[in-house]
Amino acid sequence: MIYTLMRPLVSVGLRSYFKRISVIGRGKLDSDRTLFVCNHPSALFDPILVAILTKKPLNFLAGAEWFGKGVQKWFFENQFNMIPVYRPWLAQGKDQAKAQVKNEDMFRACYEALKQGKRIIIFPEASSVTVPWIREIKTGAARIKRGADDHAPEYEKVKIIPIGLNYTNPHRFQTGVTVKVGDPIVFDDLLIAYSDEKELVNQMTERIREKMGDCLLYPENAHAFEFIRDVKKLMTETLKSELGVAEGDLDGEFRIRKAIVYEIEKKLQNSPDKMGDLPSRLRSYIQRFEGLGFRQYNPFQERLLHFIFKLFGLILGLPMFLIGAIANLLPFLGTRFIYKRFFLPKVTVKDAQGQLNSAFAGSLGFGVGLLFYLVWYILLWIFLSGFMPWWFALILLALFGYSGGRFALVYYKWFVQCKKYVRWHWLKASNKETLEDLLGERASLIAELLAKRSN
Repeated sequence: MIYTLMRPLVSVGLRSYFKRISVIGRGKLDSDRTLFVCNHPSALFDPILVAILTKKPLNFLAGAEWFGKGVQKWFFENQFNMIPVYRPWLAQGKDQAKAQVKNEDMFRACYEALKQGKRIIIFPEASSVTVPWIREIKTGAARIKRGADDHAPEYEKVKIIPIGLNYTNPHRFQTGVTVKVGDPIVFDDLLIAYSDEKELVNQMTERIREKMGDCLLYPENAHAFEFIRDVKKLMTETLKSELGVAEGDLDGEFRIRKAIVYEIEKKLQNSPDKMGDLPSRLRSYIQRFEGLGFRQYNPFQERLLHFIFKLFGLILGLPMFLIGAIANLLPFLGTRFIYKRFFLPKVTVKDAQGQLNSAFAGSLGFGVGLLFYLVWYILLWIFLSGFMPWWFALILLALFGYSGGRFALVYYKWFVQCKKYVRWHWLKASNKETLEDLLGERASLIAELLAKRSN
């Protein structure tokens, strides 16, 4: 009940927090009798992000230490579809044995849920750490599938589907995330090749890890992380054009970014010195380019028609921007103050499993904001209802409060982009020599990277 009621509210909040939520393979999220396996870079964001993207409810596996007892435990299990996992490696002495016994209840709960056609999401890394690659994973997913399949007919076998959460920066407001949903993982060859149950589970776990990695841009502990990031900034649009990837083709763009990472990793592992001074030259170019004020903006893809469209949008949309900004400024400033004053110190100094480690920073800030905005809009609604019918006040809040706030974010982005467009062309006229040098270095870097790509 509460899950169903909160889902649209959380969905609205997340779509305001993130500038862009891109989903590749969304249809596979509605598969029944499925165990979804997902990386875990950002604590609470990870499960709720997946939950809002699928039409059907999910069951969540979560650390038992978060459940508490009594009403809290009942609330988590019955209202949020959460199944407690008792992690023996966190316990000591006799508690380890108790955790093992209690986990049998967890496995039985999973078997029953899957038997009923439900869907479960599990984070097999078993802890949350903000890194963009897959870490070592536990065997739980493979064991759940084996147990659930034991007494199920062939057509009811459990599917395991990998999900990759690729955040730009989950702890910063108005950044992006790409959710890549993979195909169901096939284990038929392993079931034939391995008769020993323990070895089979280990091999299945390794395959799960491999397929989860395919849904992420970076391999484990990517070498030269900064260099790869710089190459993606420079080369993604060039390769999209070269390979004929259409605008809006999320899967095609993901494959290009993944290919950039793979090729650089491969070359660095096979021939560490092959890149020469290219990484330092590229970093220098990026620093010079961003030093001119063009961070997170690419003037090479900006067209005059786009600029004119945005300029008209700024002129015509000014009244709506002012209304949206005024309606949302106080809760925005209040959220920021409360989070920085009372919560941020806690999430930055503790980094122990089960506590407020740094991976909670973004999702905790989101939670504070969601609560603050909810209270703010309820108070506004009560106030406006004193002057007009309650339903009309609700419509006004939806149009000029929430929608106005969303438009204010877009308006501000357009303003910054138009400002940078004008600045770019002013630099072309006033500082021609410096800009030509920068453009020459850009062309040289692109040519050299394309040449190394073909070698």
